[in-house]
Amino acid sequence: MMRIDVSDRDRRALATGALTFALMGVAPFVSRLRLWQAAQITSLQLATQSNELASMPESMLRVLHDSAVARSSRLAMIDDFLIAGTAVDAVAANLGAEVSRLADSSGVTITNLQLRTDRKQTEGHVEVAVRVTGTMDAPALAALLGALDESPRHLVARDIAIASGDGVVMSGRAAALRCQLLVETIGVLRPRTTR
Repeated sequence: MMRIDVSDRDRRALATGALTFALMGVAPFVSRLRLWQAAQITSLQLATQSNELASMPESMLRVLHDSAVARSSRLAMIDDFLIAGTAVDAVAANLGAEVSRLADSSGVTITNLQLRTDRKQTEGHVEVAVRVTGTMDAPALAALLGALDESPRHLVARDIAIASGDGVVMSGRAAALRCQLLVETIGVLRPRTTR
């Protein structure tokens, strides 16, 4: 019988190769084990929080419930004053209609109305703006700014630019001004109701 001798160097190479193949076979199981462990930790944390809520005295739970009900009613009351729509673009269009109504009542002639929305959201509160360009005299501008300030819709006028218009002062009438202003507000998105 023939005997094969393996040198120390060959034994180390074989051991290293066997270890490498073993680690390559175990690696997917290690990552799955880590994911499972993270899921177990998350589940344990949720169970601990539930246990803490369950162990609260009943009087404390009543206080928390009353606080949540009060906050909800306050938010609902505020939402009634905000400009509403089913989408961000609808809220911006409703803001444009409100600003146009206030401008008409103030004697301002709107020449351009540009709607601005920053983000596309599907629920909650959103910031919307309208850039208004129009011609008016100084008293009409003051009336428009006063109407925007006194509006229950919480409208804010920003970035006001005023330039003299083409008209001149004629027998007691003020000169026409070209004004551009940005009107901003916070609106609320309401889901569509099906009937």
